[in-house]
Amino acid sequence: MPEPTLRPMVPADLPKLRQLFESSFGHRRDEAYDQWRYLRTPDGLAPTVVAVEDSRFAGSYTVSPTALEIGGERVRGAQSLDTMTHPDFRGRGLFTKLALACFERLAADGYEVLYGFPNPMSFPGFVRRLNWDHVTDVPYWARPILPLEGKPEPLPGLSGLLSRVLFRSPGGGPEVRTDRPPAERIDALIASHTGSKDLCRIHRDASWYAWRYGPPGQRSYEWLTAYDRNEAIGFAVIGSDVARPRGGEVQLCELIGSPAARVALVRAAVKVCYEASRKSLRTLTNDPEVIEALRPNGFFRRRVTPLIVKPLTARHFRANLHDANAWRIVGGDLDVF
Repeated sequence: MPEPTLRPMVPADLPKLRQLFESSFGHRRDEAYDQWRYLRTPDGLAPTVVAVEDSRFAGSYTVSPTALEIGGERVRGAQSLDTMTHPDFRGRGLFTKLALACFERLAADGYEVLYGFPNPMSFPGFVRRLNWDHVTDVPYWARPILPLEGKPEPLPGLSGLLSRVLFRSPGGGPEVRTDRPPAERIDALIASHTGSKDLCRIHRDASWYAWRYGPPGQRSYEWLTAYDRNEAIGFAVIGSDVARPRGGEVQLCELIGSPAARVALVRAAVKVCYEASRKSLRTLTNDPEVIEALRPNGFFRRRVTPLIVKPLTARHFRANLHDANAWRIVGGDLDVF
């Protein structure tokens, strides 16, 4: 049986990539989202290698270009995203071949570090066959809002009572408004409240936020800003599924600011969720400063997701990529979050 031809993706391949996604996972994503994710990253086209046999797409491997901060140094990196193999071509080692071809191309183009959050099906392949390092497990955190939303309640109003009494948030603190700070203030707050020494994290600035929280279609994002005497001292971003205006979960994607601002912002996010009759507010983070704001607002730890890392260069970085304590991850770092 002839081997599929491996080649880089071009923009005209998007319709076939969407077909491959549907064949691989059994559902179709919003086309506008796929255009944003594959064609409109901050670095342009998302690096993707496709396997083609007789004009059919047998598989693909995609990464999303992502600037990293490693010990305060800006490093060219990428997040591992879709790994797809058409059912007719499974069992032929395409996953490994596509990944290695993509890694070779990325290294030649100057990428230095890859990271990802694999699902249980792909995790063994990354670690055992592709030599990724399982650095740590990043916890999910959840805060019930209306836990019985959408379900029959044993007593009228019980869901709201549980939310208000069992998970009461502390009062006081900075004023929080539902607006977005100007770009220059976003950058100033990141510089003031995002440590870098000996740490590894995804690089953020105002332009990155504009892209990350500007995708069309599936998601809706809301900004919250904390103020002290009309000066922005922190901000948060929360996201929800536009198809579910009531019920469902809301994601806390970003949280930056002083300790008091972070607590107030999480409290405000809880209030927004309660007023919108949401079931819960959740996030993903191992950042101690973010966790300090979650706990007093009624969050508890749930399951975890693995963080894996693969350097594409042998050079020495200013922070240890393989140290679990070095990484700082928060909700918006996970592409599908």
